[in-house]
Amino acid sequence: MSRAERKQSPPPSPITSLPEDVVVDILARLPICDYPRVSLVSKRFRSLVSSPEIYARRRSSPGCTEHCLYVFLYNYANRVNRLYTLRRSNSSSRLVLIPGLPPAIPPYGSFAAVGSRIYVFDGVNSSYTIDCTSHTVQHLPRMPVPLSNTVADVVGGRIYVVGYHDADPKSKAMLEFNTETQTWKGPMTVPGMQIRDGCVVAMAGKMYIRDFEKSFVYDPEESKWETDEVVSSKCWGESACVVDDVLFFYDWSDNELRAYDPERKCWQVVKGLDDLLAEIRGVACCWLQTVSYGGRLVLLYGKGEFLYITKEVCCAEVSLEIRQGGQIWGKVYQWCDDHALIAGNFIIRKSLDMKNKIIFFFFFFSVFFMELSRGQNNRRIEVNVGAVTDVGTTYSEVAMLCVNLSLADFYSSRPQFQTRLVVNVGDSRKDVVGAAAAALELIKNKQVKAILGPWTSMQAHFLIEIGQKTQVPVVSYSATSPFLTSLRSPYFLRATYEDSSQVNAIKSIIKLFGWREVVPVYIDNTFGEGIMPRLTDALQEINVRIPYRSVIALNATDDEISVELLNMMNNPTRVFIVHMYSPLASRFFIKAKEIGLMRPGYVWILTNGVTDDLSEISKMGIEAMEGVLGVKTYIQKSKELDKFRSRWRKRIPRNELSVYGLWAYDATTALAIAIEEAGTHNLTFSNADPRRNVSELDALGLSQYGPKLLKTLSQVQFKGLAGDFRFIKKQLQPSVFEIVNFLGTSERSIGFWTEKNGLVKKIDQQPRSSESALSTWKDHLKRIIWPGDADSVPKGWEIPTNGKKLRIGVPKRTGYTDLVKVTRDPITNSTVITGFCIDFFEAVIRELPYDVSYEFIPFEKPNGKAAGNYNDLVHQVFLGRYDAVVGDTTILANRSSYVDFTFPFIKSGVGLIVSMDDLVKRGQFSFFKPLSLKLWLTSLGFFFIIGFTVWVVEHRVNPDFQGPKRYQASTIFWFAFSTMVFAPRERVFSFGARCLVISWYFIVLVLTQSYTASLASLLTTQQLNPTITSMSRLLERGERVGYQRTSFIFGKLIETGFSPSNLVPFDTSEECDELLRNGTKKGGISGAFLEIPYLRLFLGQYCNTYKMVEEPFNVDGFGFVFPIGSPLVADVSRAILKVAESPEATRLERAWFKKKEESCPDPDTSPDPNPYVTSRQLGLDSFRFLFKVVFFICIVNLGYFIFCFLMKTGGRNMWGELKKTDDGSYINQVEKCPCSSKQQPPNDTNNQAANPDENREFSYLTKEVCCAEVLLEIRKGGQIWGKVYQWCDDHALIAGNFIIRKSLDVVL
Repeated sequence: MSRAERKQSPPPSPITSLPEDVVVDILARLPICDYPRVSLVSKRFRSLVSSPEIYARRRSSPGCTEHCLYVFLYNYANRVNRLYTLRRSNSSSRLVLIPGLPPAIPPYGSFAAVGSRIYVFDGVNSSYTIDCTSHTVQHLPRMPVPLSNTVADVVGGRIYVVGYHDADPKSKAMLEFNTETQTWKGPMTVPGMQIRDGCVVAMAGKMYIRDFEKSFVYDPEESKWETDEVVSSKCWGESACVVDDVLFFYDWSDNELRAYDPERKCWQVVKGLDDLLAEIRGVACCWLQTVSYGGRLVLLYGKGEFLYITKEVCCAEVSLEIRQGGQIWGKVYQWCDDHALIAGNFIIRKSLDMKNKIIFFFFFFSVFFMELSRGQNNRRIEVNVGAVTDVGTTYSEVAMLCVNLSLADFYSSRPQFQTRLVVNVGDSRKDVVGAAAAALELIKNKQVKAILGPWTSMQAHFLIEIGQKTQVPVVSYSATSPFLTSLRSPYFLRATYEDSSQVNAIKSIIKLFGWREVVPVYIDNTFGEGIMPRLTDALQEINVRIPYRSVIALNATDDEISVELLNMMNNPTRVFIVHMYSPLASRFFIKAKEIGLMRPGYVWILTNGVTDDLSEISKMGIEAMEGVLGVKTYIQKSKELDKFRSRWRKRIPRNELSVYGLWAYDATTALAIAIEEAGTHNLTFSNADPRRNVSELDALGLSQYGPKLLKTLSQVQFKGLAGDFRFIKKQLQPSVFEIVNFLGTSERSIGFWTEKNGLVKKIDQQPRSSESALSTWKDHLKRIIWPGDADSVPKGWEIPTNGKKLRIGVPKRTGYTDLVKVTRDPITNSTVITGFCIDFFEAVIRELPYDVSYEFIPFEKPNGKAAGNYNDLVHQVFLGRYDAVVGDTTILANRSSYVDFTFPFIKSGVGLIVSMDDLVKRGQFSFFKPLSLKLWLTSLGFFFIIGFTVWVVEHRVNPDFQGPKRYQASTIFWFAFSTMVFAPRERVFSFGARCLVISWYFIVLVLTQSYTASLASLLTTQQLNPTITSMSRLLERGERVGYQRTSFIFGKLIETGFSPSNLVPFDTSEECDELLRNGTKKGGISGAFLEIPYLRLFLGQYCNTYKMVEEPFNVDGFGFVFPIGSPLVADVSRAILKVAESPEATRLERAWFKKKEESCPDPDTSPDPNPYVTSRQLGLDSFRFLFKVVFFICIVNLGYFIFCFLMKTGGRNMWGELKKTDDGSYINQVEKCPCSSKQQPPNDTNNQAANPDENREFSYLTKEVCCAEVLLEIRKGGQIWGKVYQWCDDHALIAGNFIIRKSLDVVL
């Protein structure tokens, strides 16, 4: 460092060299009454003594107790009740008015002190607390019942308030207020008494109340009232107090101070105060009240000329001592009779002894003077900044402590900086207008260059407008509503995360578990509503439905919360996203557990609005939240953060450090950096023209420093306690959220959500190379305990057993009632609904894993007729009039655009049915119809070809084919046609001829059998064929067709091209049958279009008359209808699959369809005797191959014969050789049976005379009968051998023309 720089640098201050903790500890141990003088030392001291950190340190520092006396005085002059505190000095004591409190403190209210807070109760107007450390007011929850003329005191940390209910003297009640949970209990009954103002004390764990006659005692442990005769014996009242569990009061009539010891249960007079009481009574005392103050007894009394006119209030402090025998003695400790505490006509309403811890350090005075001298010579430039916060609240206290710690840490590590931030606190009083007023005051009086805060988004909305008007940057560390971004103010910076930044994490959780419906539960203000637009969009991206929203008022009572919770219980959705303030969330979940919404099956997801501020939730509230999931702001661990947390726990153990405190710390650091970089040039406001008539806001002027500070502030980047600090689009941008699960009284981390990888178990977990389609939630999150200590993932919805029944619409049909039938019982006048669809639905409901209450409601008019078609019925679900539709409702694309269908429980389609006619005409020539003409001619030709070929091959060697010419010609025809019945008399000897005849026999066999079968079918059965074969034929011919009334088929036919005039509706099967029988000539139809289930029922009645010829339209089938997004769709669809795969589906089919189809056999099991296909004649094509084979054999035989014949004759005299017998053939060597030799057929006498040998050979006349006897022998192997035993060939047995008919062997 250069010499010039050393000269410019100010000398180090002794107080600066001290650690910051030591300075804070010193200031915290000073009496509060010395703080005004300490604030005059420097601006830094003034900032410290006004910061909440000092008061937090005072409460946590060890040491003796500083007692502060607070007195409520009622001024008769202006009829106002105000709060004063006793300020003491070495020379005098006085009552000092506490400023900034509500001017209308109830004169007839009741007061109680707990810790450092005074509780004020006025059931008619309002109840609130006064924080004696900061003198700020916080409103309490409303009383369950309004009470008037109340009295209150504290027993065991709980405040008991007794008063009149409904301003009725006979109606009294008592309420209990828990100061820890800030909740009311009661009302409780009170015995008959007259309530007197202030006549109540708490002693020995019991509460004593005095009316005009008796003293009543309430024991909280036993919740019992009783009377105490000993206490009632003295008329103590509003002037009484309790010191060390002993009751004291001034007895005006006897001018004595009396005491009651509850252990000894007796009254006594306090000794040693006779002179004091005599002097007080001698100065025209108007009234006297006893007060407990630091273990001593203080007598406050009013001095005046008349009885009820007080000129001044004085006091005397008495120390008490219990001597031997239990006698109580008093001694005057201090008496201010020579000067008054306060002058005026007052009366004391209540006096309260408050305690503050303090230790005096002599070392402080040296520090005081060193800091005073430093303040006079400090050259550093101080820049005023504002902090608008709800002073007196725990969260505000934590935030302001972090602001002060941030400045201390920042400047201690950067002593070379030339600027110093001076934080000026403005109390927003937990009110929107109060925040705006505080900001205006800071800008007007302090000319702050920037504003930190405010706490809530509603308050920030006004401050943003003020900052925009005055060019003062507003940096909020807790206003998270996305609505603030829509203001598009350049002077608003958000040093926190916007609420909508967490919706992707919430969306990932819901998508991971597959929940289809979610109900947002949020607070009814800007904070709660701000997240809804982005949350709704995110859920729509994954097709998650929001059936309704649950909105909770900020000041909702327990009864109002219970009503909303009951409404949530009575709805089926069980997944809730809770976005509200922590105190309200605590009450909300306590009530939810009481009502039963924390049992298994429920899912609760908290936003970081709750999880980031758990210190505001009571222990009971945390326990009620067991099993709840939460999205929490992730704060990255660092050494600096660990050190800061350690310092915090040591210095401020009573307050828990929250993430908002860390953001306040970082925001203050960013503001200090930005101001140092912006410099200190032109730290002024431009004033408005005084000659112009402008508003107070315009009169503030414009900050000349604001634009420069805004620029540097927007560019600030550093590593803060909460992570990387950098403004992107005027706000911090998160990339990681922590997912927590509440268990017992704590939370545990189960995973993280990152912008890059989504849900992961560990923050450093690497994503998989390829995401498995079979991954489960356990791959992304750790083990989760769900509400009710459940391990299984809740479905996300259920039908509440105590909720309303499902209203299920049912179509009213006229025909085809086997599917759905609606009737009315004439006796009970109740609706009876039956049918296949109803039975199937009930079977599906039985398969669901939970109970579903429902009722069927027919879709009909009052007169019993259908209220519309099926489109109208489905539309009722979209309108919300029905919760579902059960019936024969077809799944169509246009319907699925506004409702959801389940899986089809029965397949469907649209079929075309037409009449059947017998197309075969029978007559005298019907026997020709089985074969085609071509086949008849071919068969006839082959008969001649076969006969001729066999004759050619056989006639030279076979006697059967020899003879005269005409005989041989007739033999050819005879042999050919006799093969038709397999009865030719002529034998065939040659191999080729035999092959040919065998092949021809096979063809003849096939032909005759086919002919027989075809002719039998033609003559004995009907050949039924449809009159129309397709829908296109109907369109071409312009035929009239029928369709089901109220069906979608009408629209389909119009789209196809049918004219509406050609479309005829029908309702029942009988109407359809009549229309088809009449035909178009008689006003009927040519065909009818029905869906497949109806078609099955129709053909079950008329299967022999009509046929389905085409299925022109394909549809998915019948399904059950539910609203879009209904979670029932998935469960019912699964149940449909279970029923369809079970025997129950088969039973239902048989019960409703088979009884109609019994007359029409199933084509799969029993083929239809009247086939649909048209019969045709047998043609040549069916036998072409066989004919070719036979023809080939003919060619081979003829060719072989011609070849051999030419080789033998050499081509000479072929005709003559052809007529001769072939003596050289091998067939002549075969021995033939005589009966097989051919006799000469009868012929003319000329031929017989010319050829006597031939005539003898071919004669049919027998000359004689001969015989031969043969012996038979069976040899080895079973072979039979024969041997001629006797042969009579040389002589005949008998001569004559005989033929043997039968030979018999007779045994005699």
